[in-house]
Amino acid sequence: MDAKYVGKTLQGRPRKRWEEQIAARGKVKKHSRGEFNFEATTAKMQALSYFDQHVVTYQCAMTVIEMLGSYSSGSSNYLPVQEHVAFLFDLMELALNIYGLIDFCIQVHTT
Repeated sequence: MDAKYVGKTLQGRPRKRWEEQIAARGKVKKHSRGEFNFEATTAKMQALSYFDQHVVTYQCAMTVIEMLGSYSSGSSNYLPVQEHVAFLFDLMELALNIYGLIDFCIQVHTT
């Protein structure tokens, strides 16, 4: 397993597999095309080196920031699922990426 594969796997999940779509009437529709295995993903992340874990969590954090920015600007109707954002926090904690976690929280606050 390399960082590029794990990063692409994690980044693709919020966009393609699990999304909350806000309909025109304000109803939330949840789409799922398969179960996301949190345990297997955690094991893949822990198999990476320390620096690769930081790269993957940074890439995923930027994907979430991009999704939030697109939604707030009105160019997208999709938000990341809360469970996946919480899972990203857990991955950042396991990777000891404290600076990245704080930076991510600040960027979410300013978005």
